[in-house]
Amino acid sequence: RRDSDTARKIRFTAVHNFGGVAMCHCPECETMHNVTEDGRQLMVQNFNNGVKLEIDKQTGAAVVYDRRGAVVSTRQIEKIPELTDLQLYAESL
Repeated sequence: RRDSDTARKIRFTAVHNFGGVAMCHCPECETMHNVTEDGRQLMVQNFNNGVKLEIDKQTGAAVVYDRRGAVVSTRQIEKIPELTDLQLYAESL
């Protein structure tokens, strides 16, 4: 989703002139908040396609694992939109 002036104008026109409804996609997954033995606080999301997203809540380090357990992607999450993008990526694998 873009947030440029043009994109905002298009959304405004669609909602106010044509009765459009804002749509939002929320990934379907199971979310668990765990504390490991060494004290790390993790958010672990398991998606229906077998992909697992693991995020360290203290450092923002995120790792995406495929259904075989192999690391597909590692990123540093600093803002919520980055997390959303990573969740959509994990769901699409």
